[in-house]
Formats: sequence, structure tokens, C-alpha cells
Amino acid sequence: SSASDYWVSHAKQFAGEMTDKLSLDMDNLVIELGSNDGYLLSQFQKLGVTVLGVEPPENTAEIARQAGVPTISKFFGEKLANDILAEYGHPKLIVVNNVYAHVPDQQDFTRGMAVLADDSTIITIENPSFDILLKRALFDTIYHEHLRTYSLKSLIKLFSYYDFTITDVERGSRYGGNIRVHVTKGKNRPVSENVTALLNLEENSDLYKLETYRKFAERVKKAKKDFMNFLLKIKDDGKTIVANSCPGRSVTLLNYYGVDADLV
Repeated sequence: SSASDYWVSHAKQFAGEMTDKLSLDMDNLVIELGSNDGYLLSQFQKLGVTVLGVEPPENTAEIARQAGVPTISKFFGEKLANDILAEYGHPKLIVVNNVYAHVPDQQDFTRGMAVLADDSTIITIENPSFDILLKRALFDTIYHEHLRTYSLKSLIKLFSYYDFTITDVERGSRYGGNIRVHVTKGKNRPVSENVTALLNLEENSDLYKLETYRKFAERVKKAKKDFMNFLLKIKDDGKTIVANSCPGRSVTLLNYYGVDADLV
């Protein structure tokens, strides 16, 4: 992620905001679950905050370590959380950016966060926004790595099982549209008006009605038809189409549309 100027800029802004909001310093610990090459935690370090990353692939974790970011190369869950707690204590902030949607064992991962968090810990979780996915028919964000996409309502329900309260939510433009929830341990915590506003928006968007998903399916089918007609017309005109780069989303799109080397 350090290779992306956009992500580094986003990380720098987030680190500054959270450091100010929580009055973080070297006596406070920030843990990122799914910390990649340390691009975000390094921004906290520059602000004088103590950090720890958890990044399962050893090769990526080693890049972070070489950059000076302490990183554990293991999958996160309840067992690892207990080990971290015994060695480092409770963190002030746990960051989970574009990871929670990928986790196969959602329950073990969430129990792990419950182990690490105390009453003063804030957890921020950033994921693509489900209502935006449906509204804009972003079907290509659904692929093997993204096991699930969350609505705010589903996250509130999920975290209630683990004695957590979602106290705030922000909306952003990343991945076509994303949400970042702020999670605090304990029930009956003060909840921002942002939470009520987004819940109302989801309700008014008919997010919980089956007909919404039928319409989504029809929009995806139409997008396929329109796109393929466009490609065929371009080819008939004797022009050439060149594709640049191949993110995970393009695999979903190209295979569903049926685009091959004859067209691109």
C-alpha cells in the first residue's frame, strides 16, 4: 500500500485525526489488524505514537519490519489476542481497514477484538458501503476476497453479540463508497446522530426489501448488455481496445461479461 500516494495521503490524514481525537502519545498503543506494509502505522509513529501491526503474510510483514514498524506475522483471532494482551496490554485504538469484509472466521476475529479492547479502547472498521454497492450496482466488488459487505444495521447487530456499541459512523468515497464505524466496548454508550441518520437512509433506500435485490440483479444484467454492445461496436468500427492493470474487481467483471482476448 505504500506504493499508492492516495493511500499514504489517506493514512496520514486518518492518523492525524485519530491522534488529536484520542490525545494519543508514546504511552498509548495503536494496533492495526491487517497492517499491510506498515503504511498507516508509520504515520502514527511519526506522531510519536506506539504501534503494533498484525499482518499474516510473512513477506509483507517483513517489509513493514524493515521500515521500523513492529509487526506480528500471524492470523488474528482470540488466541493471538490473548498473547498480544499479555505482552502489550490494552490498545487505545484498534484499526481494521478493508479487512473485516475478508475474514473467513468472523466470530473468532471479533472475539479477539473483544479480548484486546477495554472500556477506553476505540475500534475503527472501514469497509465498502452496502447501500452504495446496491445503488451504483457495483457488483464487481463481490469476489472471493470480499466474503461479505456490511450494512450499518448488520454491523450493529453483529457487534451487540460481543458487548460492543457502534457509537459513530462516517461515510467516504473510497471503493466507490465506504463506511467507517467507531466501536466501543460496553452497552448503552452515547451514540452519534450520524448512526441514526445512516440507519434511516438504509431504511429509506429499501435496503431490507427483497425487491431491491431483484432490481439490483436487473441493473447488473443491463450493464453487461450495454458494455458488450459497446465493445462489439468498437471492434466493428475497426478500433482496438487496450486494458491496463488487473485488480481483483476486473476478474469478476471480465468473466461475468464474457470479455476475452478477441475483444480486448
